[in-house]
Amino acid sequence: MRIPPSGSFTTKYQGLSGVLLTDISINDPTINRYKGLAQSSLYAKKAIWDTGATASAITPKVAADLNLQAIGQVTVNTANGPTITNVYVVDILLPNNIWISDVRVTEAPIVGADALIGMDIILLGDFAVTNQNNKTTFSFIMPSIKEIDYVQQVKSKQKQPFQPPVKGRGRRI
Repeated sequence: MRIPPSGSFTTKYQGLSGVLLTDISINDPTINRYKGLAQSSLYAKKAIWDTGATASAITPKVAADLNLQAIGQVTVNTANGPTITNVYVVDILLPNNIWISDVRVTEAPIVGADALIGMDIILLGDFAVTNQNNKTTFSFIMPSIKEIDYVQQVKSKQKQPFQPPVKGRGRRI
């Protein structure tokens, strides 16, 4: 996988979401590259983001539709036990035009989507999920920009001395 340029996106869901699902596009790098390629010629699909998956994957239908040629096979550990599956190389276009070239993906039966984004891509940046006001917001940026440590944030707030609220012209009440 080639290290991609920087980029970010945020996806907001109407309520609490148990699945992080985004639009992506998939390209066969042996046929064409993104440069000069009309976005409409990319293979647009839905992807589930899965922190429990080591590597990214595509369905057999995506592999067949793109007429991808396997570069080999690997043993993949799944919930149903180990299985041997094909490996392909694809380019993936994430939301907000984040292009990742030469991604090794395995073939897998994915329920509810056409692709699975695994830790191989998630580890390229910062990945955050919040559930404020009963609405899920999922945000991703690469490369990483800072460490988020909620324990440190809580500890630093506890160390600050109490300041009564200011009312009027700066007088404390």
